[in-house]
Amino acid sequence: MKFSFYLTGDEVKNVIYLILIFLLLFSFNVEATEKDYIDEAIDKIDFNTIEEFFENNNDYFKAQDYNLIEIVKGIISGKFPFKITDYIKYVISNEINYFKDNTKNCINILIIAVILTIINYFSKETNNKGVSDIVFTISIMIVFSIVIKDLNKTRLIIDEACLNMEEITSKLNSVFLTIMITFGKLSIMQFFHNYSNYIINLTTKIIFVIMNISSCILIVIIIINNISDLFDFKLLYKFVKKTVIIIVGVYIFIVVINFSVQGYILYRTDNVFINSIKALSPSSVPIIGNAINNLFGVFFKSLLLIKDILGFIFIVFILSAFGDVVLKILFIFLIYKITAVLVEPFNSKIANFINEMSDVFYIYLICYTTPIFIITIYYSIMLNYLNNVFG
Repeated sequence: MKFSFYLTGDEVKNVIYLILIFLLLFSFNVEATEKDYIDEAIDKIDFNTIEEFFENNNDYFKAQDYNLIEIVKGIISGKFPFKITDYIKYVISNEINYFKDNTKNCINILIIAVILTIINYFSKETNNKGVSDIVFTISIMIVFSIVIKDLNKTRLIIDEACLNMEEITSKLNSVFLTIMITFGKLSIMQFFHNYSNYIINLTTKIIFVIMNISSCILIVIIIINNISDLFDFKLLYKFVKKTVIIIVGVYIFIVVINFSVQGYILYRTDNVFINSIKALSPSSVPIIGNAINNLFGVFFKSLLLIKDILGFIFIVFILSAFGDVVLKILFIFLIYKITAVLVEPFNSKIANFINEMSDVFYIYLICYTTPIFIITIYYSIMLNYLNNVFG
């Protein structure tokens, strides 16, 4: 009597699956707790590289001496380590001289307005309008020189910050790509890396050109409106300001939509690829699949959770790395607005001049925050697509 040792194709597949299950059962602790899976998932990620990058490229992170592993575990347990008040206090303490200098400039403008009011009062008493006009012109020139000095200083700060932004975001994207390769080399990841680097470099250049051209036009219009009695370009002033806002808004809309559409196409492609792997994996067999899912389900979900937390930390890094300049511009914009309000009872013309010049800082603020807003949106969209791919 002869026995056949030949196995059919289905039998061979079942034997392979059983061997895989046998190996998996001895390779993993089936009775592991959720905390064990999270700790194992954390061990799969190179946190040292991320911490080193953060400390070398973000003074706030370096000063706080954050431990990323502790931050991740803290967020998982419901503890949020980042506080915006702590960051604002840090920026103020580091840039206290900047805030003091700008406050002094605004106080000087207020003093000039008071002196001008006193001179105007005595000029009316003596019916000497010529002296009043000369003093007003001199006062406007002094105020203009103070404001221009602050504008140039702010523009140089933005120029340097934009150069740093290009370099830091490029490195950050590379670190993010390296970390996310833990989940597999997906086409959407490579697209995100290349496209975001290109767009941020392009955006900083375009925005800087828009900022310089629009600010120069606005300054000329403001000077003419406040000194000359022959011309009045108030409507042109409003038109230029609104046009800049519209151009920046449309630009953001275009680059975000373009990224979303192209990213969605790649996301669907990666999703089909992942689903095909799932279909060919042992999990497609009910009994064996349940065993594998029990082993890998919690572990993989732990990796996805840590991925989301890391993505959030990366966004916090971006905001804190460039947020100091945002706070500086916001401060000088607000303090000039407040100065205009305080000066108005003494001299409405100087108050109007300061109020309109403060809008140039507003343009600076919009332009500088544009690339920060775009890269933050990109990371949010990217994390959402990754969740959908592996979800």
